[in-house]
Amino acid sequence: MSNRPFAQLQAAAIDGRTRTVFYRQSQLEKLHKNLVSNASEIVDAIVADAGLSRTEAQIEFSLALTAVRERFAELEPKKELESEYAVARGEDAGSLRLGYGIVYIKASADHTPFYSAIAPLSAAVAAGNCVVLQIENSLRSLPTILRNTLKSALDNDTFDIAQQPVQDASFLGGCLQVVQDGSIDGPAAQNQLVSKASSITAAIVDRTANFDETAKALVNARFSYNGKSPYAPDVIFVNEFSKKDFLQALLRHSVSFDEVVEREKSPTRRSGRENDIRDLISSLQKDGSGRVIAQESNRAILEVTKRSTNLLKNKISEPALLVHSVKSLDDAIDFINNNGNELLAAYHFGENAQCKYLSQFVASQVSYVNHIPAELLVGPAFPVGHPITSTRYPTALFTRPTPAFVTNTTQSKTVESALNGASKSEKSTAVQTLYRQAVSDLPSAHKRPKQTRAGFGFFEQSMLLNLGFVLLSTGATIAATVILGKRARAYYSH
Repeated sequence: MSNRPFAQLQAAAIDGRTRTVFYRQSQLEKLHKNLVSNASEIVDAIVADAGLSRTEAQIEFSLALTAVRERFAELEPKKELESEYAVARGEDAGSLRLGYGIVYIKASADHTPFYSAIAPLSAAVAAGNCVVLQIENSLRSLPTILRNTLKSALDNDTFDIAQQPVQDASFLGGCLQVVQDGSIDGPAAQNQLVSKASSITAAIVDRTANFDETAKALVNARFSYNGKSPYAPDVIFVNEFSKKDFLQALLRHSVSFDEVVEREKSPTRRSGRENDIRDLISSLQKDGSGRVIAQESNRAILEVTKRSTNLLKNKISEPALLVHSVKSLDDAIDFINNNGNELLAAYHFGENAQCKYLSQFVASQVSYVNHIPAELLVGPAFPVGHPITSTRYPTALFTRPTPAFVTNTTQSKTVESALNGASKSEKSTAVQTLYRQAVSDLPSAHKRPKQTRAGFGFFEQSMLLNLGFVLLSTGATIAATVILGKRARAYYSH
């Protein structure tokens, strides 16, 4: 027997068993069927383990199953076969991609672990990979159910489970790693899809925002899923002139959220969170860095007044809303960017002109204007360095480009003639052709269109406003000087 870890998967990856589109379809079909068969048991386990409401657990389950359905629907046998046999037909296959071979998934165990495992698993299978999923032994219910369900659904020659972190350097170097558990501190390697769950998520609320809608979105995002989502706002920056009205809106929607949760309480949700909230409040009050706006047994709204506190710089995983006032949009931008780390996500609330300015200058992996996508709160952070779309793990992330070309380009033929022409004349002609093309003038640049009417944006309005104040004060000074001059003349004339 081979001493290599997961030898049967490595053998299957070498013989290309998972490349066939019909095999991938079959695996996803079995996966979906088995998960549906165990739906009730899985949802119960999510509620029991994570202390989520049944609604939250059902949403997590549904989004995971939706990911499987979408990856299955993307598989088009006719299209894939045409691409596979393009070279045989004498055609280029420039967009051809193949799976990495083996994918090792270290899914998050702290937040929505079911979705966090199924979403990358289904994409890896759809891409034509063998998969190792890490599911460590635990007293919780979900790991056992998930282990049994997946082992009975998927081919044991192309899927396996690791009950502890894999340490074999040779295996890790030869596979694509999905790392959601924060075990990678530095930059991601080329063969790693890393979720930086420790990066801060922030919201900026401008004076022009609809406070009622903004407060509702932020309360729901922070307090849902026990406040553990990496995309729950860690801190809210609000304009100091609007702070009072905004805090009142937060309080109203916090009460409404409490009423909904009260109807769907789970014993696990109630237990354990009180200590987390108390520790956070104790940290706030210890150095006098803020005050408590509202506090319940399992959630709180806190105002942070000191900028020096680490509460404004660190990720939190408690159901608590931290609010900090700023003097202006630029004040918020400077404070966020001076911390030196790019935000995981930024939520901007206000008129579009202000939000455009914020999204342009706040360093963030992604920005959302006047909304927080509810599905964003389920699952791990998006892998760093890759486009953020509506799909957390697109199939393309689990493939590598393997283009094949049949035809020779015109430029390639010219270069070939310049290097290996049959005669000196042919070589010279080809070199001159390349040279003339290289030194020829660039195409005319598109000129900026003339502005037919004044365009008044955010900055133009500010400039005009300041100019208005200057003209007003100047005019008032001139008027006062004229009046005083007339009075002086009248006085001396008498």
